Amino acid sequence: MAFVAALILVFQVAALRIGWDRFRNVMGLIFVFAALAVLRSSSKYKWPLVAGLSVLAVLSREYVALILFVGIWGFVFLERKERLVSLAVLAPAITVFVFMTYSSRLWGNYVLSGPYVFESYLWTVRDVLSIFVACYLLLSPFVLKGFRRDKLLGPFFGLLLFGSFGVVFSPWFAVVGYQRWLMLLVFPFSVFAVLGFARFRLFDRNHLGKLVAIVLVFIVIGVGYSTGVFSYVGMLPNSYVAVSLTQSSIAWNEVEPVEDVLRWIDENAMSNSSLLVEERFYGWTLIYLRRANIDVGVVPYGAASPPWSALERVLDDGFRWIYLIWHSDSEIESFHEVYSQKGVSVFQYDL
Repeated sequence: MAFVAALILVFQVAALRIGWDRFRNVMGLIFVFAALAVLRSSSKYKWPLVAGLSVLAVLSREYVALILFVGIWGFVFLERKERLVSLAVLAPAITVFVFMTYSSRLWGNYVLSGPYVFESYLWTVRDVLSIFVACYLLLSPFVLKGFRRDKLLGPFFGLLLFGSFGVVFSPWFAVVGYQRWLMLLVFPFSVFAVLGFARFRLFDRNHLGKLVAIVLVFIVIGVGYSTGVFSYVGMLPNSYVAVSLTQSSIAWNEVEPVEDVLRWIDENAMSNSSLLVEERFYGWTLIYLRRANIDVGVVPYGAASPPWSALERVLDDGFRWIYLIWHSDSEIESFHEVYSQKGVSVFQYDL
């Protein structure tokens, strides 16, 4: 069952999407799942190992470490034992977490008091559903069949559900980044799916052919998605899941305009200025902007996210000249267009 679960997991669109560019997430998840596995063991080194792995998880990715905290506290709370021990063991990781998140304003980055929507509430709901269907529609029947309460899996599964769908039910107080939480659902879903296989009796000797066929279907889908040979994701437009892993971060007809506007910045940007770039433009900027991080500081911000957190950061750092790359004919508060080329423009911040 563990081998089948591993096969199902690694060929899921969501898991492949995480591995595409979420490298800090992947590293953090290694420590998270190692710590959760140790937590359920009877090793005499259990708590020292959990303490060390928790610190490593926090250093890798803060919001992934939240999964670990919730998983451990939820488990010891439901087990009704070792509650004080768990608090003491997690104290070093929590201390590191506080110092790291204080500087990055975790509360402002991950929890909002205003509505967290991009274009409109209905657009956001459609985006959530599109991502969920693209990643989990084929897996859902087995997940529903195999779902069960689990003291270790349940707490962090609940956190992932809240992060994924909180914006739908309460956009005025939602966890930011529903796309990232939706991707992480692939881990509990893969476990529940294999439990569903067992309840459908697919591990019985006379049903092994059906099990092999189902696993092969997921493998073929995963290989097609990762190689770009075929993919159904393009049928469900969304803000986060690429059509395939061979897809460029920008459209093919934007490549030359992006190179052109970066050359313009090279020639015209003021010294000691800052350039805000959304994730999809970040790699291109590092390649084609010769002054990148020499006398033009490049500050990336999240895909499909507004640039305000990055803007606040460079303003706090004292930059007077601030530029932004984005699509032409866009209205961006406090920015005006200074150069445009075939649908891609450079905007300058109005001090």
